[in-house]
Amino acid sequence: GNPTRYELLLEKYRDETGGLSSLLAGTGRLLRLHNDSQSAKLAILAQLVGGVIAPVMLMYVLWVLEEARQKGIKQLCFVSRDGYVPFLICKKISKLLGYEVESIYMYGSRQSWHMPGLFAFDETAFSWLLQNFDGNTTSETVFKRLGLTWDDVCKIVPELPAILGTPDQPLTPGLHEKLKDLFLSNEALQGHLLEMAATKRGVLHAYLEQEGITFQQKTALVDVGWTGRTGTSFCKIIGAEKAKNLHFFYFGLLSGKYITQPEKCNVFLFGPDLVATPIKALPPIVETFCF
Repeated sequence: GNPTRYELLLEKYRDETGGLSSLLAGTGRLLRLHNDSQSAKLAILAQLVGGVIAPVMLMYVLWVLEEARQKGIKQLCFVSRDGYVPFLICKKISKLLGYEVESIYMYGSRQSWHMPGLFAFDETAFSWLLQNFDGNTTSETVFKRLGLTWDDVCKIVPELPAILGTPDQPLTPGLHEKLKDLFLSNEALQGHLLEMAATKRGVLHAYLEQEGITFQQKTALVDVGWTGRTGTSFCKIIGAEKAKNLHFFYFGLLSGKYITQPEKCNVFLFGPDLVATPIKALPPIVETFCF
C-alpha cells in the first residue's frame, strides 16, 4: 500500500490542481496493484504507465481541449499513429467535461503530406527531401521519399549513374549538392515529380472531404513529435484561404526549426522558444509508448 515516488509527486500537487493530481495518483496505484502479481516486466510497465505516461498524456489532452475552447476551435484532428492514444483519451473525456468539440482520427505522415505539398524545388522542399537521418541516407533513400525507385529515375534520367554513381552511396555534402542540382536543372524529372505530387494532392483532398475535414470552421491538427515541416506542407496542400482556419497543437519533443507561423502553433512541452537543451531520449520514449 505504500505509494511510489511517482504517486507521491502527483499527491504533492493536489491543492494546486483541485485534487486532480491526487485522483491520478490513486488511479495509477490501482493500475499498479492490479498488475502487481503479473510478470516483473508487466508490473514495471504498469507502474510507469500509471504513474508517469498516463498522467502526462491526460494533461496533454486536457491542455489541448482548454486551448481549443479558448480559441473557438470546433474540430480536433489527431494525426495517426502517435496521435492515437491522445485521440482515445479525448473521445473518453471531452463530452464528460463539457467540451463541445469534434474529435477525428486523421491519417497523415511525412510521406503522405510532403509529397502532395510539393509545388516547387525550393529550400523548404530540400529541407525534408535531402535530410540525412542519422547519417544513413543514400541517393536511393532520397528517391524513395518521392515514391520512386533508382530504376524509375534512371528511365527519366538515363545519365543518372554517371551523375550520382551507385544508388547506395551515402549522402555526403558533395552528393547533397549533386542531387540538389539534379532536381533544379532536369526539367523531365521536375515535371514528372510535380505531376505525381498533383495526383497525390487530389487523393488527399478527396480523403479530407470524405472525413468531413473542410476547414469551413476552426480546425486544429494534434500531433506529438515535430519540427514544423509537415505543418508547412499541409498548409500548402489546403491553400492559404483554408489555412486561415487551421491551428496546430503539438506535444513538442524538439525545438521548432521550421515553424513559419508560430502564432498558429501551441506547444505543450518544447517549442519554438526552447532555451534549454532538448532531452535526446524524449522522442523515442514518447513515440515508442504511443506506438
